[in-house]
Amino acid sequence: MLRKKLIVINLVFALVLLAITAVGVFLLIRSIDNSDANLVDIEEMTAVKARLESINDGAFSGGNLGAKLKVAQNKFADMGYQLLLVDADGKTLANEGVAYDVALAVATRAPRLPDKTTATVYDGIVIVSRTFDGNTVHAVNDDNNILPVLRRNVGVYLGVMLVALLLVFVGSVVVEIQVIFPRLSKLKSAMDQVYNGNYEQTLRLRPTKRRDEVTALLVDFDMLRRKLRDATMAKEAADRERGIVVSGISHDLRTPLTVIKTHAKGLLDGVAKRVGKEEEYINNIYSTALEMENLVAKLADFTKVETHEITYSFVVRDMCELIQTFVDKHYIAYAARGLRLKCKLPKNKKLWVNVDKDQFNRVWQNLCDNSLKYKVKEEAHVLITAELVEDNVVVRVADDGPGIADYEVEYVFESYYRGDASRTNPTDGSGLGLAIVKNCVTAHNGQIQAYNDNGLTIEIILPYRRKK
Repeated sequence: MLRKKLIVINLVFALVLLAITAVGVFLLIRSIDNSDANLVDIEEMTAVKARLESINDGAFSGGNLGAKLKVAQNKFADMGYQLLLVDADGKTLANEGVAYDVALAVATRAPRLPDKTTATVYDGIVIVSRTFDGNTVHAVNDDNNILPVLRRNVGVYLGVMLVALLLVFVGSVVVEIQVIFPRLSKLKSAMDQVYNGNYEQTLRLRPTKRRDEVTALLVDFDMLRRKLRDATMAKEAADRERGIVVSGISHDLRTPLTVIKTHAKGLLDGVAKRVGKEEEYINNIYSTALEMENLVAKLADFTKVETHEITYSFVVRDMCELIQTFVDKHYIAYAARGLRLKCKLPKNKKLWVNVDKDQFNRVWQNLCDNSLKYKVKEEAHVLITAELVEDNVVVRVADDGPGIADYEVEYVFESYYRGDASRTNPTDGSGLGLAIVKNCVTAHNGQIQAYNDNGLTIEIILPYRRKK
């Protein structure tokens, strides 16, 4: 846009100069043409020649040439001619009523033929000449004052061109000072702020429909500033979250390590043998080690998700079959641990979704493990349902546990968030399971939310794929 503006300004300037040149040339030509048309009169020139020839040959000899020329001028007063006397070298000796510029032009360029009267037109000026004793008398008719007119027209033409150049220069300076330089200065100031790590200073661009190159540059830089700000904020948030995860994992590892250390010390010192609890100590060490192994495995899964190391193999599958297979495979194992796992699926209907089977099995497992860890009854229940709602497949995993506080609904999917703020019991969960679930669902272009309904319900929404 700015390039176009400059091109238009130069084009207009060129057109103005062309127009001024054309008008000036037209006026010059017209002045010359009009002067020639008014001055060239054959009968008048013949009469002037006759009057000039009637002057005696010795009329301009001797001294007092100015007075003699004035006397001779009386013969031409009624015709509008003035007399000019020059010597053989073209030097003006006397002039009677002839303008200086005209006299100089006639004296230097008019024809000079001894003993012969000549008539000519020079630049629109009628000149009749006769030589007397080596000097030449010129009868000049400059009624149209052609030379001053030409000189005035040229002066006006040059003046207009100078004014046009001045206007273009002033216009360019105004455009640069008022339009370009302030925005470039604003851009430089914003760049300095970004360089110093301040991403909050905006350019405060005025809304406009037309954007030249400078405005486009400002808009692009402001978008870059926002992206840098968002990336910095995301990195800071990720660093904080990573710190929370490391701190939480360290805290959760400290408790089982303490259990293992104290029980191992009891075995080494013979305390367990004296009280007859060797087998109990060994079983506690083993179960605690399993809990630590499970915690480390979840941390590894979470790290892979955060670093995008998980590769998904998406295939269009029937969600009902995927859920039914998981329930059939894990029903007995969960029942042995006090969790009754069931599913309620539509009959004779396929719910096609584009999923990674293995990764989504981890979703079901993490959700069931979460219900198992937080159960308050001796035997808990989990029901998995699926249905088609408009163009989405909606899956709900509902348990009959204690649920969560209303304010926790927004935070349960954050990494290492748990309702138990003390985190004194590692069996209460690592706080990573639901974060892993959310990341997996998001990778499938799905949505997830949690709410209380006689327990905790996790609702997953995935795009429905119509299979041809």
